[in-house]
Amino acid sequence: MKKYMIPNLLTLIRIMLVPIMIIFSLFKVYKIVIFLAIIGALTDFFDGKLARYWHVTSIKGAKLDNFADKVFSIGLLICLIPKFKNLTLILVLEIIIGLLNYYYHKKTKKTETLMVGKFKTTFLFFNISKESL
Repeated sequence: MKKYMIPNLLTLIRIMLVPIMIIFSLFKVYKIVIFLAIIGALTDFFDGKLARYWHVTSIKGAKLDNFADKVFSIGLLICLIPKFKNLTLILVLEIIIGLLNYYYHKKTKKTETLMVGKFKTTFLFFNISKESL
């Protein structure tokens, strides 16, 4: 496998984890959902790092990463809300930030991640970790 494909593959793994998380959440196996969330967070961390390290960043990859982040975050929140009701507010914030990102990207044609999104993702995983302990 060529190294330029690995970051996008990691991003695609994050998208593919969502239906698996949904299945486990339907059976109320939340420990596995959270384990898969950790795997997803790791793929999110490493896809961009590797792309920059290997100098294989692309607009297509950045757009795919943004899409994967939204799908993964919203999917994860929907999976966990039945168990952790206070995540409902975070879901609403996730949707609002997603709409703001979409508006920003349409206006500026820039694909870089906004800092508010990085803070939101950190906040999301911190709250999920806190709830699951």
